[in-house]
Amino acid sequence: MRYPFAALLVLLAAVACNRSYVTLDYTNAKDEVPQLGNLVFRFSAPLATDSMLNRWDSAEYFNFSPALEGRFRWEAKDQLVFSPARPLPPATSFSATANKALVKNSSFGGVKGADDIAFKTADLTLENTNAYWTLHEGGGSAVPQIDLYFNYQLEARTLAEKLKLTLDGKETQYQLLTAGADNKISMRIASLAPEDRDYKMELTMAAGLKPNGGNNGTAKEQKTETILPSPFILSINEISSEHDGAQGTIYIKTSQPIGVNKLADFIKLEPAVTYSTTLTEDGFTISSEKLSAENTYSLTLLKDLRGVVGGVLKEPYSTSLAFGELEPDLSFTSRKAVYLSKVGARNIELNM
Repeated sequence: MRYPFAALLVLLAAVACNRSYVTLDYTNAKDEVPQLGNLVFRFSAPLATDSMLNRWDSAEYFNFSPALEGRFRWEAKDQLVFSPARPLPPATSFSATANKALVKNSSFGGVKGADDIAFKTADLTLENTNAYWTLHEGGGSAVPQIDLYFNYQLEARTLAEKLKLTLDGKETQYQLLTAGADNKISMRIASLAPEDRDYKMELTMAAGLKPNGGNNGTAKEQKTETILPSPFILSINEISSEHDGAQGTIYIKTSQPIGVNKLADFIKLEPAVTYSTTLTEDGFTISSEKLSAENTYSLTLLKDLRGVVGGVLKEPYSTSLAFGELEPDLSFTSRKAVYLSKVGARNIELNM
């Protein structure tokens, strides 16, 4: 009589074990996540075997909605990583639920805390604006241009449907220069007569604006104020810098395109390095392989620097700048090559 009773105890223990649960202790798949990055799931007990570690796995351990292509990998017996096959779509909300495959190789019957996972990519944001004077194509009269910089690409036509521009408190018509989708949307005001004064601009974007490929519209109306400087004065709107590990670049945005031939005569950079300059539609750039990512530099733009509209820099402009910590980057040295010849060393040069 003891044997059937013992067998019953074993059966009950097995059933109880199968009904026990492991807990999802940690995940970075919550709140706002970057478009580029892995999703990590860590559990309260081991779920993977030794043979499963550090191998890309096509098993569907989690269901994502909307669906995400990618692969899983067990970094440790209690930690699973999902690597998306491509960047996550912009401004999109996701949910994730655990599948039975998670506990297939364990004694657990399920996972607690893995059925209400929710995360999203950042909403569409206007990151920066630049208002400046330029000339009509082929010369002629001065005209104001406003460049809007977003964190995602969006259709210029979609923006125009929700954007209102006011100049000194009065709604003003504008002409879109950007066709299609871009992070930078440009527009011009054709009916403004130049005066020697600053103009106050306000941009109002209605709620519901979506980026290309995004599901979430902006939650509320957004207002941004900016100043269009006098066309008779050259102003420095913004200075920024970046370093790719091989070359440093300084970006100078001005209130009108630069109109001098010997631009270097108006630039003082300390510590001094050899550099080249490139004119842009909204200023110019300074580039050099001698600019060190570890150094801090002093940049001075000398007075009397002129713009194409006639504006003049009235006083020297000085600032200090640093490049900061480098972002990880891997790229081909040659950006024009399209194939690897079978004749030669068969080497590909990379920049890291």
